[in-house]
Amino acid sequence: MNGTQCLTCPRRLGIEIIKAAGLPEHLGDLWVAETMIDGNGVTTYHVAQLADVLEMNELQVRQGWSSGYVLFALCRTMDEAHAACERMKRQQAAGAELNVDVAMSGAKNE
Repeated sequence: MNGTQCLTCPRRLGIEIIKAAGLPEHLGDLWVAETMIDGNGVTTYHVAQLADVLEMNELQVRQGWSSGYVLFALCRTMDEAHAACERMKRQQAAGAELNVDVAMSGAKNE
């Protein structure tokens, strides 16, 4: 692949962001697990490579908006990133269950 073809790669902007930070471009191949919780409390998970996430964030900010995704794990493989999402779902469910238990015990004490 020559330099001209590389400039048209969708990931190129993300790689350039990584290189501008003085970091090796192969870090763009790391996998990111991120999540967004909407106004109704619905959680959405997203898995992508770091270079792609950086590119998406750059383009969104440039256009004056943001999806609101929050990165919570950096992983070596896509499978590890999906496993991180599953762990987070379990932790979120456990936290919700704990909140219900606390609310119910508070209601009994009133």
